[in-house]
Amino acid sequence: MSMVDGTAALPLPAIAESLSLRVYLDHIPVFFEEGEAVAWLDEIEDTEQPVKWFAQLWKPARTKVLNYLRALPADDAALILSALEVIQSER
Repeated sequence: MSMVDGTAALPLPAIAESLSLRVYLDHIPVFFEEGEAVAWLDEIEDTEQPVKWFAQLWKPARTKVLNYLRALPADDAALILSALEVIQSER
C-alpha cells in the first residue's frame, strides 16, 4: 500500500480486467452512444467540473484512463463510460 497526501492506494494492475456492476431496475440507466463517448473523451480535460468518478482519480491515473479509453473502439469506450455513469448515479 502507498500513501500520497493522506490517500491510501492498493497496488493494482495497470489495467483492470473486469468490472462488476449491479443495476437497480427502479432507475433505468442511460447508455452513451458512440458519438457521445467520443465527444466526452475529447472534452473531459477542458471541463471545469468533471464527473465525480473522474475528478477523484489521481492525475497520473486520469491520464492512463483517458489514454486507455481513447485507444479502444468507440463502442467499447461508450459501454465503459456508461457503466461508470451508472455506478455514479447509484450512489
